[in-house]
Amino acid sequence: MKMWMSALLVLVVAGAQAKEPTIEPGSFEKKAARHSWEVKADPKMPNMLILGDSISIGYTLPVRQFLKGKANVYRPLSGAGPENCGDSAKAVDNIDRWLAIAPKWNVIHFNWGLHDLKRIDGKKTGPEIPPAVAITDYKKNLQIVIDKMKATGARLIFASTTAYPAGVKPCRLPEDAVKYNAAALEVMKQNGVLVNDLYAFTANRLEELQNPVNVHFSQKGSIVISKQIAEMVAKTMNWGDITLPNFTSYSAAIEAGNDLIRSKEFNKAIGAFEVAMELSKTPRQSAQVLKKLEQCRANLK
Repeated sequence: MKMWMSALLVLVVAGAQAKEPTIEPGSFEKKAARHSWEVKADPKMPNMLILGDSISIGYTLPVRQFLKGKANVYRPLSGAGPENCGDSAKAVDNIDRWLAIAPKWNVIHFNWGLHDLKRIDGKKTGPEIPPAVAITDYKKNLQIVIDKMKATGARLIFASTTAYPAGVKPCRLPEDAVKYNAAALEVMKQNGVLVNDLYAFTANRLEELQNPVNVHFSQKGSIVISKQIAEMVAKTMNWGDITLPNFTSYSAAIEAGNDLIRSKEFNKAIGAFEVAMELSKTPRQSAQVLKKLEQCRANLK
């Protein structure tokens, strides 16, 4: 695990809202209340909008951190927490509201797919149940929202639906991700939309990055994905290099974190302790760092 990874672990969360897709096992949505999602916008910086489901919620805050000082990174909110953008049918119904979050967009990084291909009917789920949104309707819905997003003048980047193994619940067939991504890529090609192939990026790394038998990613996984997104967007938009923390040893990170606690700079201390978490080599060290992180978060309440 790279050093930048743990420096962002505290940011890997997801959010829930009323009338949203049911929070699924493995999702981080219940942890959203621990964090601040409001954007303190700098009017001199460009605006980026992230649209997507709980996978995107998991990488929103780390992307924001990686692009700190380069862009104001937004996503739809529900109350004080993040909104799950659900399937493409929900996107059609809500895209105007989401695009009104800011007066101007420079880049929109978006995905719909996992909730479209989900096979669920009430409390029943299984391969015999058809996907929530048929592929033909999925393509039509994508075209509608693309037309709306294009009208903003923003650079559009479609993130392909991430990979997952067989056996996830609610039921999603691995082959459906391939089919829905292929359909989406047809629409993107027709519209000249740039593609960030997160499916290819994750498909051979599920054991490393994803929760077991789940569509959701571990904290490490979400940070790895967020870094890839930030790097691609920064390169596409000519924003320069992304921002990475720089500690080289466990003891140095712990010492820096303790100094920052003493000076009551708790946000900076969190960054130091997250690097310490990545560099920890024993369960005892990891447990000690977790206590430090909780102490910092408690002081930020």
